[in-house]
Amino acid sequence: MKTKERKNWFFYSTAQNAVYLLVLALFPLLCLSTACSSGKEYDALYETWYEHFPNNYMNTSTYEPYSFHAKRDSLTLLQRKTLLHSLSAYDDEFYSLAHEGFLKVLDEEQMKEQPEIFFFYTLNLQEMNSFQKVIENFNYLLQASISDFPYYDELRWKLALSYLKTRDKKNAVRLLNELKSSPQYSYQTKAEALLQEL
Repeated sequence: MKTKERKNWFFYSTAQNAVYLLVLALFPLLCLSTACSSGKEYDALYETWYEHFPNNYMNTSTYEPYSFHAKRDSLTLLQRKTLLHSLSAYDDEFYSLAHEGFLKVLDEEQMKEQPEIFFFYTLNLQEMNSFQKVIENFNYLLQASISDFPYYDELRWKLALSYLKTRDKKNAVRLLNELKSSPQYSYQTKAEALLQEL
């Protein structure tokens, strides 16, 4: 009887080890699928494709928004000066300082009524690696359906990159496919090239 138990134990032990070895051997192949893509891979793609988007919202000498922003901007002169300092801090890569300045001008709910300001506030959050908040804010702007929003394609590009950074390949691919039909050629080509890398 002990011999039979020993044979069964040996058989199960050998079978269990074979299964472990099979899983270990197949794991690298499984990780090539989209479900197991390496986070480092996505991080590298994000770093490769991300570019700082400069302030082109406000004229630095007059404290006035450029003409296509003027109809939505209802800020006082003091708010505009503070906003300009925030945008300058953003451009100079002092993101914490820029963040504080944006919130001195308007709180987040008020910024939602000023979509261009909210866009730059969210870009600053992206520079601070607050990707879940970036996704939430950019989706808000997309759903607001502002017909003449001047940064529409840049918003979708940055949102796709944020999805990529948070390992949400499905939403990143969806936005990149939308950008392939953008009227701006630069976004078409970037989207097509990044899709080929995914």
